[in-house]
Amino acid sequence: MSNVLHALKANHDECDRHCQDLEDEVQALKRERSRLRQQSSVQDLIRSIRQRQVTLQRDLMNSRQLEAENAMQRRLLSKLSSERDALVSVVRLKAEMHCFGWTKY
Repeated sequence: MSNVLHALKANHDECDRHCQDLEDEVQALKRERSRLRQQSSVQDLIRSIRQRQVTLQRDLMNSRQLEAENAMQRRLLSKLSSERDALVSVVRLKAEMHCFGWTKY
């Protein structure tokens, strides 16, 4: 009978070791899954950053183009303003000349 109990005890101990090995493997798999999730999250973050970088570069190019157009419009406006001022001066001069009777000019 003692041999039977000893065999049962050995089987029980072997079963406990096997269960512990399985629990250790489950924990290792959980850690690996967590690591893979973090890695996936990092890859998603990298992908998101790259997309944002592309968007920012496009926005920067658009901003520079608008800035160049704005500078050109300011130059044109300044030129038109100068021409307007010159025309106003001519009109005033002609009006003064007309007032003084210098109409042949």
